[in-house]
Amino acid sequence: MAEIGSIGVEPVHSVASNGEIEPLSSGGLVHWGVRADDRWHIARDEQAVRQTIAEDGVSIETRLRVPGGDIVHRASSTPYRNTSLVIVEIENETPLPVAIALFTVGAGIWRCEGNALYRNNVSVISASKPVSHCLVAASEDGIMNALRLEENQTDEERAQSIEGSHVAIVFPLPHTSSLRLVFWVENKLDSLPPPDDLPNLEGIASGWNAHLDFGSTVVLDDERVQKVLVSARR
Repeated sequence: MAEIGSIGVEPVHSVASNGEIEPLSSGGLVHWGVRADDRWHIARDEQAVRQTIAEDGVSIETRLRVPGGDIVHRASSTPYRNTSLVIVEIENETPLPVAIALFTVGAGIWRCEGNALYRNNVSVISASKPVSHCLVAASEDGIMNALRLEENQTDEERAQSIEGSHVAIVFPLPHTSSLRLVFWVENKLDSLPPPDDLPNLEGIASGWNAHLDFGSTVVLDDERVQKVLVSARR
């Protein structure tokens, strides 16, 4: 398990080996899955998942193998208005289009509008692309059954307010494209900013490296060990 966070503000989040994210202070979580040509691949249930430190030396990178190649999930955090937001980028490295699902839980009234998911009229996930499906159910089995059916939804249907405790939102992800997301589990803000209004993962890593350069610096011949050391210092 890895941890991501921002200097001087909470919360700190854990990133499980399958890319599932939750705050250390509570049990809320967000996990993910991919619909490839063959079936839905839910990352926490799959064996073909590998995790490492991303090339930027800071982000946590989780790779899920599907037919045709890898879907890459990278996670980090950035400070925003006295809290710490999770930034996730999901990249399709396969030559085929896929769909990405994000799952979250919590009792409330849920709805999707444009690029955002709302709980009790407060945005909890903001994306760089419009939500194509918004599914709400009373149980995990119910949400998985709804996801497998995944009938086409109109804009009006997506925007309906539905009471429930298990939610999945789905995005199309063409080949070689990326999806950017920002979210948090503890509602400390009235609304979430669009992902493009926040630093990208490369910018977050540059900020960490500038901060760490004020402290001691160790240079090793082994680049892999060097990357692990930088991440541990963060």
